[in-house]
Amino acid sequence: MTKRIISAILVIAAVFGMLTVTVSAAGSTFDTATNMSMGKNYSGTITDSHKDDFYKFTLPSSGRIELQFSGNIGSAYLYIYTADGKKIWNDDDAVSGSNQVSLYYEDSLDLASGTYYFQVHERYSGRTGNYNLILNFTDAKESFKEVCGGSDNYFEYANSISLGSKYNGQIATEDKDDFYKFTLPSSGRIELQFSGNIGSAYLYIYTADGKKIWNDDDAVSGSNQVSLYYEDSLDLASGTYYFQVHERYSGRTGNYNLILNFTDAKESFKEVCGGSDNYFEYANSISLGSKYNGQIATEDKDDFYKFTLPSSGRIELQFSGNIGSVYLYIYTADGKKIWNDDDAVSSSNQASLNYKDTVDLSAGTYYFQVHERYSGRTGNYTFSIGTGRETAVPTVPTERPTQAPITVPAQHTTAPEEPFHEETTATYTEPETYVKPEIDNDTVTMLHDSENFTYTVINNYIVIFKYTGGSTYVIVPLKIGDYVVKGIGDNAFNGTKAEEVEIPDCVTQFGSNAFGEENGQNIKIRCNKGSAAHSYAKQNGVTYTLNSQSDTDSESKSFLPQISERSILILFSIALATVCGVCAVAIMSRKRKSDRR
Repeated sequence: MTKRIISAILVIAAVFGMLTVTVSAAGSTFDTATNMSMGKNYSGTITDSHKDDFYKFTLPSSGRIELQFSGNIGSAYLYIYTADGKKIWNDDDAVSGSNQVSLYYEDSLDLASGTYYFQVHERYSGRTGNYNLILNFTDAKESFKEVCGGSDNYFEYANSISLGSKYNGQIATEDKDDFYKFTLPSSGRIELQFSGNIGSAYLYIYTADGKKIWNDDDAVSGSNQVSLYYEDSLDLASGTYYFQVHERYSGRTGNYNLILNFTDAKESFKEVCGGSDNYFEYANSISLGSKYNGQIATEDKDDFYKFTLPSSGRIELQFSGNIGSVYLYIYTADGKKIWNDDDAVSSSNQASLNYKDTVDLSAGTYYFQVHERYSGRTGNYTFSIGTGRETAVPTVPTERPTQAPITVPAQHTTAPEEPFHEETTATYTEPETYVKPEIDNDTVTMLHDSENFTYTVINNYIVIFKYTGGSTYVIVPLKIGDYVVKGIGDNAFNGTKAEEVEIPDCVTQFGSNAFGEENGQNIKIRCNKGSAAHSYAKQNGVTYTLNSQSDTDSESKSFLPQISERSILILFSIALATVCGVCAVAIMSRKRKSDRR
């Protein structure tokens, strides 16, 4: 008896359970949409008078919904909308075979947390019938909860992550970007591991100011696979960075896992993003015979070190590391390159490098530079500079050359009037021929910024590569620091706000399109007659004005005849005498008429 009662109760419970699972008579608009739960079966009917059914569902977290749609209906239009009515998905294949009335359709969709609407709509007139609908849900288990549209789509909303920890994320239909923020306490290498059921993704790394410094090339699974496993490494200096995951192809959404592992480079001199010792003036001082660790990184392609030899002798350089290849240079105290390597390259199949060489030097101060040899060839290194036997070597300068101070011209003003002097016959001055800058390509990377100019020091003088200021009237200085300005490089003023540039006679080297003349930029040169700048302007069609006001070849010349100050005084005297004579004649005439009366 008891077993029969229990069986009856179970049957009744099953019947009521089935009744709660199946729901019909869905609303026909957004406002009347039927609330639905994940995993439950909903039935409905499309007729000629009732062409739409709307359902409303809410996801508590990001994840994937699995859609199953079937019935005796032949075909239907299926849509999903966001809470504000934006359509984000529609079916392409919810049609039965041409000879069939019954339909079975399934698809999946990745969505962030939030409220959505599902619509069933009559596809073709007269294609009506009954249907069943089920939405199943699988939580993405994101480490940082996101809502519809995404919550970390920009730098300012990036989620902070820790090195060595694993994070879960999802690229969804309405969430195509995820940004993460991480900080390196010191320079080192990050090992990136990225995997998931996503097929492909774009991966990027940016500096703290938003500059992209790395992107993937291979984060794509096989053509027949949905799962993805990708790894890569990157050398970075200390600082804050951003990591981005972005949808690679439309519709390629899914879940992923991310880990950033970090290995400290243990640099002897700490560096920040962009590098801290990239120029002579920021070189780190080192001791002879000591070992130092450094790193060439994605945004730190140069390291400079400064050392002093108390007496002439031979130095022994030892350089090794997991870096493959580098450029090595030694300079004198005034920046003149006196040695560079030819063999600091590992074999083609190796990433590690071991290099040794000796150099004979006289007593004095020197700079040692490590420079990235090939783009992307970064890594850690160790080096030492020791002293060997003494040897007689040619003397080289140990201090930067000094010269008597030269006054930099003040802002341009109208030239003062010349004192009165006797006219003399003008003598023609043959213009100085300008030359192209004598630039060693190896030194182009060693640029300095000062006084609104980017420049480099070559053979104890300066070549300006770019004007970086915002003035319309620019004066090129005679000197920057201890060095005379002698050259202006290619495109130095092209594309700047400069309208007129005053150039001293010491500048004798000019690169191509230095003043944007080839691009139609009408920048005027102000210079002295016979200077190299004068010669450059005339030969390249650049507008110019000569500082000498008597020069008829000036851009500011007039078509009126040139008259000296003495001639003007003589003409003025003649005019005054003529006026006085006319006045005297008039007075005498009036006096005679008065006497007659």
